Amino acid sequence: MAQFDTSTIEGFEGMTPEQQVEALLKAEIPENVDMSKFISKEQFDKKVSELNGQNKKLKDQMNAEQQKKVEEDEAKQQEAQKFAELENKYNELMKASTLKEHTLSLTGLGFDEKLAGDTAAAIVDGDAEKLFKNMKTFLDGFRKSVEKELIDKTPGIGGSGGKSSDETDKAVELAKGLIGSHKETGTGYSSVMKNYIR
Repeated sequence: MAQFDTSTIEGFEGMTPEQQVEALLKAEIPENVDMSKFISKEQFDKKVSELNGQNKKLKDQMNAEQQKKVEEDEAKQQEAQKFAELENKYNELMKASTLKEHTLSLTGLGFDEKLAGDTAAAIVDGDAEKLFKNMKTFLDGFRKSVEKELIDKTPGIGGSGGKSSDETDKAVELAKGLIGSHKETGTGYSSVMKNYIR
């Protein structure tokens, strides 16, 4: 049976026997505690140490998994970056190839090399304003070259090298007569004739 410690009652030593009995009756007596359900401090400390070791091991494992995930994420990012670089290079090569094809097609139509390259770039870049401007430049140049060729091939006007002939003189006289007889359209004829008669 467990012994009760009277020192837990304040002033117990100086009390009369009747007062001591009364104090003991009022005192709370602890129940017998079965210590078999408890472990010793040494065992408790050992278990805490084991748990701390397992926690550290788990933490290290989690850190290793996190590190692995970080490395996997970095590898995926590098792979995506390489893919993007390859895609950009492919697009650049396709653009260069398309540019070259359009340039060759335009030079085949009679564009000079510089204008053909500039127009091909406008097509590839989707620059409609520049495309139409270059087309106008080409058509103006083409029209002038056709006019020059016709003049150069026409005897006595441009192709005669400045030499006069009877046929040329007759043609000039006929044109002057037409201009004089058609007052309403004379301005049109005279502007044309000024360009071709020297």
